[in-house]
Amino acid sequence: MSYVMTAEHKAKLLVANLGRHMSDETKAKIGMANAGRCPSLEARARMSASGKGRPKSSEWRADMSARQIGSHLSDETRIKLSIANKGRIGSLSGGWRGGINPINQTIRHSDKYNAWRTAVFERDAYTCQDCGARNGMGYTVELEAHHIHEFAQYPDERFVVENGKTLCLECHNKTKLGRLRKARVVACLTA
Repeated sequence: MSYVMTAEHKAKLLVANLGRHMSDETKAKIGMANAGRCPSLEARARMSASGKGRPKSSEWRADMSARQIGSHLSDETRIKLSIANKGRIGSLSGGWRGGINPINQTIRHSDKYNAWRTAVFERDAYTCQDCGARNGMGYTVELEAHHIHEFAQYPDERFVVENGKTLCLECHNKTKLGRLRKARVVACLTA
């Protein structure tokens, strides 16, 4: 026969134990007593609900992050997670935002954009047009296709091969910074 505590008794225990900490020995005994037990679905739901909405301190977050460093999931756990997440696409996914996808992201991941990018690389012989860097002889260069006339400002020229040029990542970043500075100056002048 199991004993069910009343709400009044639980409240008294809570007040009586405030500020007290269990010894490591007591924690170990409780752990051994609960070994192999699996809480019911109802108990799991209550435990989950009790932590929801509680703000977590930065110390708590840092501690939890530090505990995860160097830990790896077992193959069994990976399989269980894989099974649990099967079918979580579209509206079932945690990252679902109602089917909203930025148009620029859609364009930049399209086949037409990839064909434009490849055509620009081939025309420029996979060589940075500013510094002349290219892959080969143990040297790796990350190349990017750059729009001469800005992607956002000139939508009609997005897929025109003559509007593109091959740049290495470093040269492309310099170009982006130049555009940002230019945009800030224009914003200051118009404000």
